[in-house]
Amino acid sequence: MTYQVTARRWRPQIFDEVVGQEHVVQTLKNSIQQNRLAQAYLFSGTRGVGKTTTARVLAKSLNCAEGISALPCGKCDRCVEIVEGNSMDVIEIDGASNNSVDDIRELRENVKYAPAKSRFKIYIIDEVHMLSKSAFNALLKTLEEPPTHIKFIFATTEENKIPETVSSRCQCFEFRHISFKDIIYQLKKITESDGINIGEESLGLIAKTAEGSMRDAESILDQVISFSGKDVKRDDIVSILGLVGFDNISAFMDNIIDKKTAPLLELFQEMVFQGQDFRLFLKELMEYVRNLIVLKVSKESKKLISLSSEEIDRLKGQAEKVSLDELHQVFKIISDVELEVKRSSYPVMLIEMALIRLTEIRPFQSIDNILESLSQIGRKIGPDGADDEPQISEETSRYKNVKTDTKLIDMEKVWEKIKIKTREKKDHLAMFLDNCKLINLTDDTIEIGFSDEFTLERMQKDENKRVLSMAVDEVLNKKIKVLLGISSGKTEYKKSEKSSTEREKSDKIDKKLIEDALDIFGGEIIREE
Repeated sequence: MTYQVTARRWRPQIFDEVVGQEHVVQTLKNSIQQNRLAQAYLFSGTRGVGKTTTARVLAKSLNCAEGISALPCGKCDRCVEIVEGNSMDVIEIDGASNNSVDDIRELRENVKYAPAKSRFKIYIIDEVHMLSKSAFNALLKTLEEPPTHIKFIFATTEENKIPETVSSRCQCFEFRHISFKDIIYQLKKITESDGINIGEESLGLIAKTAEGSMRDAESILDQVISFSGKDVKRDDIVSILGLVGFDNISAFMDNIIDKKTAPLLELFQEMVFQGQDFRLFLKELMEYVRNLIVLKVSKESKKLISLSSEEIDRLKGQAEKVSLDELHQVFKIISDVELEVKRSSYPVMLIEMALIRLTEIRPFQSIDNILESLSQIGRKIGPDGADDEPQISEETSRYKNVKTDTKLIDMEKVWEKIKIKTREKKDHLAMFLDNCKLINLTDDTIEIGFSDEFTLERMQKDENKRVLSMAVDEVLNKKIKVLLGISSGKTEYKKSEKSSTEREKSDKIDKKLIEDALDIFGGEIIREE
């Protein structure tokens, strides 16, 4: 028997076999059962998601010898002829090569004649968006009022190119990308039926590469089986598809996080010597950074990341070492160079320069941090240029002294955990906490000392303090009181002790400092906290 590719052997023959398009299938089945058939249907969606297949199933349902049914028999002459593509009453037309007005005029003449032996004469026009404007205009009248024995089914990958005068005369169905899980499920069914030994992780690589197209996934599977035989290894798939692979991308990311430029460039040179596809490498690196960002912002990461548990654990270890704004910068640099590589004659050098930039990324500094640093410098130098740093009195010495060595180590560990947890909840607050330290910790109270009033006042804002308190409660696994103070020994109520006049004066000074900084640095206010 002549060999058939997997996509043809496993082409759905009834509606229930169509994968990942339940919204389309259910609507068509109901319309058949309720006898609410349209004169024209428009199926749109990306390649390999089942548009033409569904059109053929619909044609069988309408023309089956046993009657109009959502479950055609598949055995009668009419069904068999549709499957084999030689039915006289189901005419498939390639819109790309039959796109002239003369072709449509011929079609208009043919629709006048009754079907040869079926219930309906059905025209399936694939890539209908390729028809010329004149051809679409010639089709309009026939499309709006076709003979009762005529049905049109249009399929297109570019719905935006279909004139509204045409789409408004059709029932329109948008075919979605097939989900990652649905593709894996179908591939597993195919491989089990064919006796192919392949792991789910390997199927995941194929599904990811297919990008929502079942036909692409089945074609890749055929290629992999041709290479590996009945026993398919993960490394075989990586080699065939030209993938860099999770382990290699993870090594790239380790060097980016650790700011190791030379090892990073060596890894890239090794990839170049192996003949890897640059664009595929950048795509994998972008996806890897995307997954790190998802881990930073979502607690439901397993639902959003299509990786094994071991790989996700490895990502979590890296995510703890880098801030969210650094990851955003990494993603932006990679996406920019990916666009530049498409039109460059020197892609290797472009990517090398981008990799160097990735190792030089530093966290963003907020305007509050910059102003606070300038304010500290001004207070330290003083108006006459002398060192104006105040001495610490006995009353405030408790903010500088530590307890025992054992207590100090414990407090430092607790403080680091609090800062990490605060960063997870509200990233920029961690920069405020860099200007303070844990002073004392008891069973019901935690005291945090700040080096200046500017930072203290911002942390005393209700929302910021609420976030800090939540972080403290989660780290210590109990609810305790948070006291904020400065090295002068004032309590958390310092801000509320100011008079309204003093507060207004302080706000004006802050506003003036911000305006001056914006003028100097040419910046703009993105958000206010």
